[in-house]
Amino acid sequence: GRRHFGKKALPAGGGGGRLPTRELLDSLLFWQGGVALDGNGEASVEVPLNDSLTAFRIVAVAAAEARFGTGQTSLRTTQDLQLIAGLPPVLRDGDQFQAHVTARNGGERWLQVEVGGAAAGLPALAAQTVRLGAGESRELAWPVLVPQHVAGLEWTFTAREVGGKARDALKAKEAVRDAVPARVQSSALYRVADKLEVPVALPGGALPGSGELRATLAASLLDGQSPLRDTMRRYPYTCLEQKASKAIATRDAGAWRALMSDLPTYQAQVGLLNFFPGSGEGNVALTAYLLSMADEAGWSLPADAKSRMLDALANDVAGRLERRRGAWESSAVGPVQRLAALEALSRYGRATPALISTVKPEPRLWASSALIDWIGVLKRTPGLALRDELLKDALAALDSRFTYSGRRLDFSSEDRDGLWWMLASADSNAVRALLAVMDDPDWKDRIPKLVAGALARQRDGHWNTTTANAWGSLALERYQQRFEAVRPAGRSYVVLGQEGRLVDWDVFPRGATAFLPLGSDPATLHVKHEGRGEPYVSVTTRAAVPIGVPVQHGYGISRVVVPIDQKTPGTWSRGDVARVRLTFDARDDMGWVVVDDPIPAGASILSASGPRGSAVLARHEAEGDWPAWQERLFDAYRAYYEWLPRGRHSLEYTLRLNGEGAWKLPPTRVEAMYAPELYGEAANGVFEIGK
Repeated sequence: GRRHFGKKALPAGGGGGRLPTRELLDSLLFWQGGVALDGNGEASVEVPLNDSLTAFRIVAVAAAEARFGTGQTSLRTTQDLQLIAGLPPVLRDGDQFQAHVTARNGGERWLQVEVGGAAAGLPALAAQTVRLGAGESRELAWPVLVPQHVAGLEWTFTAREVGGKARDALKAKEAVRDAVPARVQSSALYRVADKLEVPVALPGGALPGSGELRATLAASLLDGQSPLRDTMRRYPYTCLEQKASKAIATRDAGAWRALMSDLPTYQAQVGLLNFFPGSGEGNVALTAYLLSMADEAGWSLPADAKSRMLDALANDVAGRLERRRGAWESSAVGPVQRLAALEALSRYGRATPALISTVKPEPRLWASSALIDWIGVLKRTPGLALRDELLKDALAALDSRFTYSGRRLDFSSEDRDGLWWMLASADSNAVRALLAVMDDPDWKDRIPKLVAGALARQRDGHWNTTTANAWGSLALERYQQRFEAVRPAGRSYVVLGQEGRLVDWDVFPRGATAFLPLGSDPATLHVKHEGRGEPYVSVTTRAAVPIGVPVQHGYGISRVVVPIDQKTPGTWSRGDVARVRLTFDARDDMGWVVVDDPIPAGASILSASGPRGSAVLARHEAEGDWPAWQERLFDAYRAYYEWLPRGRHSLEYTLRLNGEGAWKLPPTRVEAMYAPELYGEAANGVFEIGK
C-alpha cells in the first residue's frame, strides 16, 4: 500500500510552551525501514509522538534468511480536557453550515469549560460554556458562512477550565472550492511589436467579483502557455495517462516521480499498462504513449517496468501476445496499433526490421496519427532497407494533408483522424506533426507557420485533450530551443483601467503574469513594449457563470436523490442516508467516459465494504453498466467507464449526510475524456440539511 509519512519537523502551535496547539494529527507517527541490532540481537528505537489523543500501535518486523518474526505493543495518550473537531474537510464558497466541536472531559472530576474558536477572515466564534462530568463529552456548534475567494479556512479552537488549569487547543483546516467553477471564457495569444489594444468583456450572467484577466508577458511561445499549464494543473480526472500528461505539461518532476513509484500497480501480468491500478489485460496505446512521452520529455521510467513494457509491445507487434481485448479495442487492431507500438519501440532501439516488416507501407491510406508514427519509426531506423524512399513518401503524404483555415492548421483527413481509442485527436496530430518535422532542414522555413497553425487550434488557451496538451508543451519547448534565440529586453507595460503591471525583462527574463480584476462593463487592455525584441502576451479572461438549463453536447444527464433512512419524511436531517440516482444518455458509442457528481460538504459516500462501507445500506444500489473505476472523494463521486455504448444508462451510490447547513453544489457532469467536446451538465443548486 501507500505509506503516509505525515508532516515532518513542523513546529507546534503558539502558546509560548504553556498551551501548545495540537495540529500534528497524522495517522503514521514513525517509519524506519532498517534497524541495526547490537551483538545481542537487540535495538532501541525512539518513537516521537504527535498531537493526537488516541491509542497507538507500534509494530516491529524482523526478517533474516531463514527466520521471520513480528511483535507489537500499544500505548495511549490522554489529557483531562480534549477538543475533537467535527468539520467537513472540503467546503464550497457560500456554504452556510454549523461548525461542530466536541469537548471531552477525560479526567475524574467535573469541569466547567469555556470553548471558543477563530479563523482568519471570519468573525471570532462566541465563547460557549459547558459543564462536563467525569468522562462526559458535549458537542458545541456555531453558524458559519464560508466567504468568497478564499482557498481554505484555518481554525484554532481553544478550551479552558473556568477557574482551573485544564486546557486544550486544536488547529483544523478546511479546503474551500468554488460552488460555481471559474472557467476560462476567452483566451488569445498576441505578439507585441510596440503597442497593443485588446477589447475585453465578461459574458452575461457572470457572478459579481468572479471576473479576472490574466495577461502573461512571455519571452517565448512556451513561456506564454500559462493558460495551458493552469488548465492542466486544475484537470480533475486521474487515470494513468492523465496523471502522466499533467506532469509533463506542467513540467512537474515531483508528480512524475510519485507516479513512477506507483507504476507497478498499473502494470498487467503481460507487461502492458492499465489506465487504473488493479486487474486488467493492459492497453497497447497507453503503454506506447507513456514510453514515447517519457523519451520525448527526457524523463526516466523504472527499469524493470520499462523492460516489461517494451517486451510486451514487441510481442504484440509480432503477434505473440495473447490477451483479452476491451469491447472497443477491436477498432485499434491492425496497422494503427502496431505503428503506435513500433514508434515507441523505435525510441529505445527495439524496432527491428522484422517487426517493421509486419506493417505494409500505405501512408496515404492511414489515419494521420499512424502516418506520424510511421515517420518517427523511419527517422529512428536509418539502416532499414529503402528507408530514404519510404521516408520521402511519408513526409509527402503528411504535407498533402495540411490545409489552413485562416491561420489554423487543419488536416484534409480530419473527419477520420479522431481515434480516441488510440489517444489521438486532430489537435494531438497537429502538435505531433510539428515534432516530426521540427529537425528536418527541408521544413525549416515552414516551421513558424506550422507552429502558428497548431496554436490557432487552441480553445480557451489549451488544446482539446490531455495528450494534445502534453505533446504540445514538448513541441513548443523544442521550438523555443531551436528558433527563439532573440530574447526581449527593456520594459513592457500592461494596463487595464486603473490597474496594471510593469515587467522589467532584466529582472524577469522569461516574463511575468499580471492578474487584473475584470468588471462586467466592456474595457480595453493596453499593452506596450519599450526595448529590443517582440514579446508574446497571452490574454485570458476567467469568470464563474452559473448554468441555467441543462447543457447537452452529445450527452445529457439528470440527478435524483431518494431517501433511504430519513428522520423526518420530506426533510433532510443530519445522519440521514440518501441514494443518488444518475441517469445519462449517450448519443454515440464511446470509450473512457467519466461521470462527476458533487456531494454536500461533510457527507460520506458509502460502499458495500471497507472502512466506510455499509453492506446493508448499499445493498439495493442499481448496478447498471458497471464502471471500470470509481472514486469516492470528500466532495464528489466519480465513475469512469472504459466503454459506454450509445443509449440510456444509470448508476446509483449511497450517501450519509453528516453536517447540517445549506450546501452549494456545482453542476453534475458527464464527459468523454478523449473527445471533451462531447459532454453534458445539469445544475444542482443548494442542498439543505437540518439538525
